[in-house]
Amino acid sequence: MSRLLENKIAHYLWVVKQHKQANKNYYHEILALVHCCDDRYQSIRKAPDNSPEMLALQRRRAQPPELHFPERTISDLPQWEALEVHQEAVELYYRGYDSATIGHILGLKTQICRNIIYEYQNQINRDNKKVNS
Repeated sequence: MSRLLENKIAHYLWVVKQHKQANKNYYHEILALVHCCDDRYQSIRKAPDNSPEMLALQRRRAQPPELHFPERTISDLPQWEALEVHQEAVELYYRGYDSATIGHILGLKTQICRNIIYEYQNQINRDNKKVNS
């Protein structure tokens, strides 16, 4: 496997790890704010909506961490890069990645990866029929 593809996989895994850590921190902050309400008002249900704790909780709940991956299409790429992406998508497919993960790793839309894999499987099937005929 190419070094560039290995770097893309490593970057994908790093982004996912960072998101998991951000998500964990987010829920710890929410839990800490809930405990503040519990300590001050004996229950979060008894806390008034305009209390500083509830306002902080509402502000924090409105900002959950988001996991975002770029979604390019084949038409956005130069021809040489599109060919390279096709080869990388097939290679990742053979390594056991699903089309959504392949899309995230390569920065493509999931549907594009599905189409690449589908076309490749059809080509393999046609080649096998020619050999067996």
